[in-house]
Formats: sequence, C-alpha cells, structure tokens
Amino acid sequence: MRSPYYHEIIKKIMGKTQIKFARNAALKDKRIKQAKLR
Repeated sequence: MRSPYYHEIIKKIMGKTQIKFARNAALKDKRIKQAKLR
C-alpha cells in the first residue's frame, strides 16, 4: 500500500516542474517579443 505522504511528494514534484516549464515559456515569450521590437 502506498502512503499518502508518497502521494504528497509526487504532487509537490509535479507542481515544481510545472512552475519550471511556465517560467521557461515566459522567458522564451519575452525573448521573442524583444526580438520583434528590434
């Protein structure tokens, strides 16, 4: 049987990776906008 604690760890890791992806996407978006402005 899996412990609920294990499930919480997975949720935390998933949240962190999602934040990382969101940040990377935001950075890419900023770079594209800056490139267009030039």
